[in-house]
Amino acid sequence: MSDRRGFTVADLAIEQALNQLHPQVVGSPATVAGHLEHLFRGEAADGFVVFPALHHSSFEDFVSGVVPELQRRGVFRSAYTGATLRDHLRA
Repeated sequence: MSDRRGFTVADLAIEQALNQLHPQVVGSPATVAGHLEHLFRGEAADGFVVFPALHHSSFEDFVSGVVPELQRRGVFRSAYTGATLRDHLRA
């Protein structure tokens, strides 16, 4: 990687640290949903930030594939119940 991208040792360390802080989950919608559900139910996370992996369509794939699976599993809401942000945050 260092040769290919021209990274210094410091650049490589930063890159590796970021990969550990922001792991990528790949697979079918059921596989990704299973991983996120495991983290959520295990209280290792209370929410996620989703970034498109390649381009905008990967975000659409997540919304149309993973979100319905999370809703089916009961770990992602299917409707809002209140009118304010406070209504939607955990107590």
